[in-house]
Amino acid sequence: MRLFIAVALDDAARSACLAAQGALRAAGWERRLVAPANLHCTVAFVGSADDALLDPIVACMHDAATPTPPFALTLDTLGAFPHRNRPRVVWLGPARTPPAFARLCARIRSPLARLGFALDARADAHVTLARPDGRSALPAIVSPRSATLHVDALTLFSSSREHGATVYRPLAVSALRG
Repeated sequence: MRLFIAVALDDAARSACLAAQGALRAAGWERRLVAPANLHCTVAFVGSADDALLDPIVACMHDAATPTPPFALTLDTLGAFPHRNRPRVVWLGPARTPPAFARLCARIRSPLARLGFALDARADAHVTLARPDGRSALPAIVSPRSATLHVDALTLFSSSREHGATVYRPLAVSALRG
């Protein structure tokens, strides 16, 4: 199964993401928008994992969440990876990733790496809005409505393809308790 650990969006953050997707649509840019139910802020993309590793992954997530106090992410910037001229990912996130998010990523990714998973070293807080093909530039749109995402729990999700659509299912949740 394919797994990732993320922050589920609260209503304010989801609304801001949907408004940003709406602004992209209004600009005539509808390239592979992420389904509203699939919007999230990834902390660690685990990838393919055997069922036998599910409990150790949940333990890593719980161990990372327990000493971490809740914090906030300001979603106020529309950006793209690798860049705006040929985007492969269009996102909404903070202008600068806060240190609390980077620490949380390190707390979860280090033990996952010891389990043998190859993880991205970058800790860029963002919510993916679209996954375009990189052939056309991101249009200039009005700055998105700012929202605060309250980070108070981590969720382990599975990802699968069903009837031609990507479906994410929550498997476990760990509250931030620090």
